[in-house]
Amino acid sequence: MQTEDLAAALLNTRHSAAAAPQRDDNLLLQVIGPIMAGMLIFYAFFTGTSTAQSILKDEEEAHAAAPVHHADPAGGDLSGKFLSVFLTVLVQVSVLLAAAHLIFRIQWGELAPLILAAAGIVFCAASFGICINSFLKTPGRAAQCSARSLR
Repeated sequence: MQTEDLAAALLNTRHSAAAAPQRDDNLLLQVIGPIMAGMLIFYAFFTGTSTAQSILKDEEEAHAAAPVHHADPAGGDLSGKFLSVFLTVLVQVSVLLAAAHLIFRIQWGELAPLILAAAGIVFCAASFGICINSFLKTPGRAAQCSARSLR
């Protein structure tokens, strides 16, 4: 394909108001779909990890106020934190999926597999965030690790 044809195909964004653009006739829309899916997964894992840092902040504040550690045998505190991380990432993934569909007209496919895939991504991102933060001792250390990963 010649460079002129590629540029024309990428910039071909004009369509009639009555007809919605088809995925096959606009190369830009074909490229944006996989990029948006990759960004969605990256943002989900980044948000899961950064939101889970609240566990470290809460633990540091609790140790500063009272050095006695009270363990919850049922794991209620950790399950509550996991639920908050899960819901935060769920909202983010839902908004990104809807925005990509409305703005870029990305067709994500059937609704049931989309919901299952999104729930799997959200669960994995929240679990990964909790797991990574379990290895760190202070919020400062977590910030250092985040800064290194962004370089």
